Amino acid sequence: IFHLLSNAIKFSDCGGHVSLKVKGIKNGLLVTIEDQGVGFAKIHKKRIFDSFYKVSLLQDQDTEGTGIGLTICKSIVELHKGEITIESAINEGTKVSVFLPFNNI
Repeated sequence: IFHLLSNAIKFSDCGGHVSLKVKGIKNGLLVTIEDQGVGFAKIHKKRIFDSFYKVSLLQDQDTEGTGIGLTICKSIVELHKGEITIESAINEGTKVSVFLPFNNI
């Protein structure tokens, strides 16, 4: 969760909005992190959880990171029999949802 929040903050403009919601649903816990940051194009969605994959936002922008954070997050969630999804659009922000079933928390 820390890494997902860090990403939301890192890719949001100063004064941008980042939200964290935690909700118990019928058979698990749903954690949602949303930002109003730079977002990314749909073509990146297939690879966003791949090791060392980084979305190039601007030619002259060099954001910190190795490109393994989301890979690790996905691995941890899946080890707990959960699911992680991501939705994003350029200049509209990103929404990451993590579902963890109660019997594995």
